[in-house]
Amino acid sequence: MINKSVQNIFVTQLFVSYLQDLKVCDDIETELKTLRSNKQGYEKKNNWQSFDNLHELDSFKNLTDMFLQESASVFDAMRVSRDSIYINNMWAQITTHANNHDVHIHPNSYLSGLLYVKTPPACGETLLFNPTMRDLMIQPEVEEFNSANAPKWVVQPERGKLLLFPSWIPHSVRQGYDWGDGEERISLAFTVMFKSNVKTFTTKLKYI
Repeated sequence: MINKSVQNIFVTQLFVSYLQDLKVCDDIETELKTLRSNKQGYEKKNNWQSFDNLHELDSFKNLTDMFLQESASVFDAMRVSRDSIYINNMWAQITTHANNHDVHIHPNSYLSGLLYVKTPPACGETLLFNPTMRDLMIQPEVEEFNSANAPKWVVQPERGKLLLFPSWIPHSVRQGYDWGDGEERISLAFTVMFKSNVKTFTTKLKYI
């Protein structure tokens, strides 16, 4: 055989970038802890979650603008036509080592983002699960897991690390371990949607 090639089809992309200035993480942590002290969120055992309107607060405007800029580059890379994009939800979590987050997706959004703000050693990794049905059909032994055969992708939390991925990818957070007393894992999540008049036959919709 000649002219052999491998073509990646139906590719699911994970976009990873890093903050240039980690002081941004310190500022976010200060703002979030102020919100928590002012009872602006939901306090649960081992977990505090903010309201989901952080993108509407003046104190998060610069961060929101940065997220929109990064998201626009992802929409460009995915070749998605649109009039504009907007953040429809943005929220934060402050958790202890005893907390985890079950598998879920983010409905009614196109893109999801996650910024690691504070990451103690051995804090819970983010797991992204293969959205195809392959691993429900047959699960062979493999010599090495890679992006073509892995049932899940493990992302190590790093302070200042930003993930962007399609909102239909199932994901979860593992429980951390061996944290020191008083240590907390802080993350900030958001979802992004586009504005567009979709004219495809049988699926005509206007996203606003």
